[in-house]
Amino acid sequence: MRHIRLTEEERQELEHLYKTSLNSVVWERSFCLLLSNKGHRITEIAEITNLCRQTISSVLTARESSRSADKRLTLGTAPGRGAKIKLDPARDLLPQLIENHSRNLNPVPNELEKKHGVKVCRPTLQTFLKASGIRRKRVRLSLKSMGNEELFGAKQVESDKFMELYRTRFIDLRFAGESHFGLTSNVPYARQHKDRPVLLSAAKGKKLSVSGLMNPDCQLFSRMFEGTMNPRCGSCRFR
Repeated sequence: MRHIRLTEEERQELEHLYKTSLNSVVWERSFCLLLSNKGHRITEIAEITNLCRQTISSVLTARESSRSADKRLTLGTAPGRGAKIKLDPARDLLPQLIENHSRNLNPVPNELEKKHGVKVCRPTLQTFLKASGIRRKRVRLSLKSMGNEELFGAKQVESDKFMELYRTRFIDLRFAGESHFGLTSNVPYARQHKDRPVLLSAAKGKKLSVSGLMNPDCQLFSRMFEGTMNPRCGSCRFR
């Protein structure tokens, strides 16, 4: 008959781990040691914890054979190498493959097997991509190619001057803006790296537009229409 004898300090530490640990292995092993300290046999501990006798015997043996400084290490699992990652040989090839098939992963496993001899299923591929920081996210439209950074900086300085005049009640200020809702269908999701999002260039097409005037106090006056706003005359041009 084997029993673990705990000091009062060890017993309090194990009770604390059993009540507060978020690791199931740690609190299961702590519970086994506490039961053994109370005089329960291995068969009784197995019935209480629903663990097999071999597992409980291994926990008690590890506790008995460890030094005082290492006893707490026996409560967790030893680190291992883990399973070999199938996609390691093709790690350098995946970025280009994902870029070519960002909206549909189905061709990627077939191409990996035929051209590179790497056989992998779709769930394994998805897990690997997620761990690599490549997620399925919504594709966003980009207006960068249509922008002018130098002009934007000049307009921002001018806007700050107008805001200062508004604060002094010298002028009444309104900001004009326009937003659009595209009526053409597209594929809004694709696999993309979290630091390198996929962007689609904005293109002309059917759309609904909302133009509005807002003052610095966030009071908005808006109107929805089909067409665009002419910035030169400040009016709407309807089709």
